[in-house]
Amino acid sequence: MLENYFTDSRTIYRLSNCGIFGQKMEEYAKYLHEQEFSQNTTREYLRAAAHLSRFALWQGINDLSLLNETFACQFVNEHLPNCSCERLNKGKYHSTIRGVWQVLNFLSESKIIPSPVDLIENSLIPKNPQPFKPLKPYPPIQSESGKPTPPRTDIASQAVIMGNLPESMGGIVLQYDEYLDNLFGLSKKTRDVHRLKAMLFLKWIYEEHGSDFQLSSLGTEDILKFQEMCNEYGYSNDYRKTITSCLRGFLRFLRWERIIQDDLTPAVYKLKEWKLASVPKHIPYETAMLLLSAPDRETVKGKRDYLTLLLMLQLGLRANEIIQIELKDISLTKGELFIHKTKTHRGRCLPITNEIAEAIVDYLRVRPERQQSELVLRTVRPYNPLKNSSSLGSVVRQYIEQLDLKVPSYGTHLLRHSLATHLVNNGASFKETADILGHTSIETTGIYAKVQIERLKDIALPFPCWEEVCVI
Repeated sequence: MLENYFTDSRTIYRLSNCGIFGQKMEEYAKYLHEQEFSQNTTREYLRAAAHLSRFALWQGINDLSLLNETFACQFVNEHLPNCSCERLNKGKYHSTIRGVWQVLNFLSESKIIPSPVDLIENSLIPKNPQPFKPLKPYPPIQSESGKPTPPRTDIASQAVIMGNLPESMGGIVLQYDEYLDNLFGLSKKTRDVHRLKAMLFLKWIYEEHGSDFQLSSLGTEDILKFQEMCNEYGYSNDYRKTITSCLRGFLRFLRWERIIQDDLTPAVYKLKEWKLASVPKHIPYETAMLLLSAPDRETVKGKRDYLTLLLMLQLGLRANEIIQIELKDISLTKGELFIHKTKTHRGRCLPITNEIAEAIVDYLRVRPERQQSELVLRTVRPYNPLKNSSSLGSVVRQYIEQLDLKVPSYGTHLLRHSLATHLVNNGASFKETADILGHTSIETTGIYAKVQIERLKDIALPFPCWEEVCVI
């Protein structure tokens, strides 16, 4: 039943493993469906039930019969006004309150708790709510000798960072990874990002206070100083947004484990960024097509790289989509290629051009390992499938440097943006472009409207009083 309301398997996993009420989540979803609530309302009530169940898990409750009226009032009156479990509290929790009321009705009808005769829905109103206000961000700090070199933040540096941490802090990092996996069901790639940012924060704390520092002594000033350090290093806005998001998650974990008693997430300020302010980084499509001449197509590696470049330049595939392609997803007779769920959590079917079909056949004839189901494999032993998208990013960078092309950025998304820009500038509609790129919303494709220079000239408004200016 949960599949009727949520398409992301990770969300369904989190709802089903949110604590003591997770085992009843399917039945609860069916109960809400029978009440004929709208789809959006049902989603809100399911999230509210998961929120209540996580709070019960935090309180050490493992018996459904204890999710009664008294506990519901404690959740609404004490926890909600100061809650930062998922995001900064903005004081808007009316749907959560109504969702808690529905949970009580469901448990009552299931004969798990008594009927809530002494409690009406309107009484579940928090007393003196005090929503948190995000702190204003510090302005970037300019060093007199220039911006210092930031610490390494790639995945390979994790062992170095772990080696510099006290043993107690290293154990915290491992617990944090289990917390992200078991409670939230995050993928390994996402957990790696969260774990690395947590290690950077712990490394900074260790250098700031010494190895004898206890995390229970963390305060607001430590959080602000750490963010001040990130500003000083001159990180990009996107990277600092990642750091702040991961920092909030790590602080929630510390409070979940009772390592800290106070909620420090409000001290992590929110970064301001104008929506759609930037132009997609791309190069002329004719320049991007030059990359097809770079691979040596007499070798296995050259044939593989030529195929992957074709998939990026003609179908706009993401690197992660390419490494997930299996042989069963290719139909040369129908001329179709099925792309599995990736970033948008939905699959799509794309047409195969003659060039792509010939490149696939040419590569499969010399592919060293015939037993692997994946299409793209390593070209050296062991002939295993590529593990992550960074492998294809290195391929693109190699050929860009080989041809000495002037590009605004390296990586596979440069080719995806170049194809999208080419399609939009040559008459393709946003709907057609969105279908090829796999965008779930047409607004996502709308960023390419800013690169339609010739079309934008046609809709540009005349300068006020331009006739008078011309006369003068």
